[in-house]
Formats: sequence, C-alpha cells, structure tokens
Amino acid sequence: VTSKGIYTNGKNSDSNGEFRTIQGFSKDYATNTDYQTEPFAILANNFWGAWDYGDQHLIAAFDGTDNSYGNYATGALGSDHGARKQIIKKVIKFQVVMQFALHELEAGLKKYNDESLPTASRYGIGGAVHALDEWWAFYAGSLEAGTANGFGPYILAEKRSKNFGTNTCNVGNGGVSCVNKHLIDRTNNLKVLMQSEGNSAEILKDVKCMRALLKVGPIQGCLEYAYKSSVASA
Repeated sequence: VTSKGIYTNGKNSDSNGEFRTIQGFSKDYATNTDYQTEPFAILANNFWGAWDYGDQHLIAAFDGTDNSYGNYATGALGSDHGARKQIIKKVIKFQVVMQFALHELEAGLKKYNDESLPTASRYGIGGAVHALDEWWAFYAGSLEAGTANGFGPYILAEKRSKNFGTNTCNVGNGGVSCVNKHLIDRTNNLKVLMQSEGNSAEILKDVKCMRALLKVGPIQGCLEYAYKSSVASA
C-alpha cells in the first residue's frame, strides 16, 4: 500500500463501517456548506481560493507536480523528493488534521446552540460534549504521550515552544507548551459548560480563545524556519 493509497483510502480509523480518510478531512470542505461556515475554513478559503486547499496541495505533492495558487507556487521544487516529503508531513498534520480537529470543536458549539435538538442531544453525554472528545482525539492523536512523541497537530506547539518562551507550562502529561496547556484547560472547562443550558456566551468565549491558540504553533513555525533559511542567518 502506498502512502498516497493510505491517504485516499484510509487504513486504521473506522467510522460507521467505513474507513475515515485524511483526504476526506479536506475534500469534504469543498461540498459541505455547513463546514464552510467555520471561521478557519473561511480564512483558508479566502487565502488559497479553494475550500479543499489541503487536498490540492497533497495530491500535487504525492504526484510530484506543481502547486499554484495566486502568487504562491512550488514550481520546480514540487518534484523534489525532500520538498514533497515536507509538504506532505506538514500539510497533513498542521493544516488538514488540525482544521478537522477544530471542526469537531465547532460541531460541538453548533450542537449546543441548536434549539431544534432534544435536551439530551444538546447537553447529554452524547451531545455537544461528545464532540470535545473527538476534537482532542484528532488534535493529540492516538500515539501521543504528551511530550511531542506522537504524530498529531499537538506536537507543533510543543516543538516550537522552546524557541519562543512558550514552554513554561505544565500540561500534566510531560508537555510544557503553554498553548497546549491553555487548550486542554479550555477543553475541560467546555466539558462542564456544555452539559447545562445558559452558557452560550461563555462557551463562545472559550472557543474563540482556542481558535486563536491554534494559530500560534504555525506562526511560530513560519517565523523559525524563515529565520533559519534566510541569508542573514545561513
């Protein structure tokens, strides 16, 4: 089985009798108008000009072809094996899976506020709060012990933290990233708030905070590697 085959067909994650696919995490945004109301999706679409920008990047990288969006293009580098490897790793973990993890958080917010649903479906254990478990599962990944030894979006905030002074927190599992500390704290706070009515304003405040926190790791990464690759620091 090729890496592209696993990306497009799935392998280990079952959902309702079918394999989830990482490709689906991105492609679904091109057709699901509900997904297209999410702030991160809107932000990405405005920048790239495509709801499924992640999948378009990845298919090009798997195939070794050029990626071109507006002023951005991989050009000849798109066929370089080293570049393809980095594009695939980074886009999957820190764009496609991170955005889908956030989608689960957004789904919990929508379910909590959906007055057409019965009370149990909004505030019960299988309601909005269940989406929080899914958000964290996709964010941290199944192999993460806490110290950036896994393969999910969680590792980015841990790895970049030491170079930006955001490594002064105790996540409780060996992690030190203040980003991840704030994310798990907000997640646990939401687990309480989402099990009773009347908390919409406070819930939205936490979700907005978490959206902002998820931008920190990618920004740190861009700054760090822009510096490392600059002429001045070479």
